[in-house]
Amino acid sequence: MLDQIVIDRYLKRQSQQKARLQREEELVQATQAAMAQLETHNQLVTQRAVGQIVGLSHTALCRYPRVKAIFNTFPQKQAIFRQKQRQQQLQR
Repeated sequence: MLDQIVIDRYLKRQSQQKARLQREEELVQATQAAMAQLETHNQLVTQRAVGQIVGLSHTALCRYPRVKAIFNTFPQKQAIFRQKQRQQQLQR
């Protein structure tokens, strides 16, 4: 009886972990697509902007380690974006 309870809990935990990993993969893809969309429209890529497109707050997205790792690259991307904007303004 006790063995069955332990097994059931283990299987439930495994199922939850698998579902979380699948959700994380979906959110990684959605985050990358949102970033591409923002870049295509020549808009600044921010956590808030990505969250609005994905439909979750940036705080909720940061709960997923792979999405958070993507967000950690934003300062570099934002610096490059701003530099490109300055160059375009100087060329005008």
